[in-house]
Amino acid sequence: MKDTIPLFKSHYSLGKSILTLENPEDQIDSGPNSIISLCKESGIKKAFLVEDNMSGFLQAYTNFKANNITPVFGLRLNICPDLSVKNEEQLSKTSKIILIAKNEKGYRSLIKIFTTASRDGFYYEPRIDSKTIEKFYEEEELLVVFPYYDSYLHLNVLEDKSCVVNFGFCDPVFFKEQNDLPFNHIIDKAIEQASPKNNIIKVKSIYYKEKKDFKSYLAFRCITGRKGGRSNNLDKPNLDHMSSNEFCLESWRNN
Repeated sequence: MKDTIPLFKSHYSLGKSILTLENPEDQIDSGPNSIISLCKESGIKKAFLVEDNMSGFLQAYTNFKANNITPVFGLRLNICPDLSVKNEEQLSKTSKIILIAKNEKGYRSLIKIFTTASRDGFYYEPRIDSKTIEKFYEEEELLVVFPYYDSYLHLNVLEDKSCVVNFGFCDPVFFKEQNDLPFNHIIDKAIEQASPKNNIIKVKSIYYKEKKDFKSYLAFRCITGRKGGRSNNLDKPNLDHMSSNEFCLESWRNN
């Protein structure tokens, strides 16, 4: 997939990945795989790391640089119409957004945005709104991206939600993935209709190394995930997008 960007996520995004940010020499043979090791094995010189919080970015920056890999940081957040409004109706209008730092100033803006989302917008999880993003947005510093899964398009067309986003202040990009899920074509059509400028980038989300690691990943998600007050289990995981083992580096390498 030379024209497809691998998007890594680490264990710092709690419950979402079984990959770490360890240096290759610190990686335990029988332990979890390091994103840095995977990049070196695959000849990846520029690594995109999209996390759900800012906790791992310092370790990522230090270890990527030590291994001559250029890091690109993205923050995946809940976006709602108004972060000051905290009620159940807002949840039905909440989707995901990714903000990618283009440089050091952009990274500092990510810190400010995440601080605002965690302090002022927190309602079950950190939340941000487009008005706040616009406040910190500079075109040369940040790239606004709609992820393939759980964006406003995905939730509106597949879950009949009413998510509305307002990004007239910038030129957002749409990520597009292919993971052999039955509803991919529906999201693809929605993206094509929503992006008249064809601002579409092919990506592959990577949460584990090989397809055979899917069961370990699923077990990890069940251990760390809870729905309706009950722990998930392998017989009934109750997890979104868990009908495909394509979210791995092996799939990116072989396609």
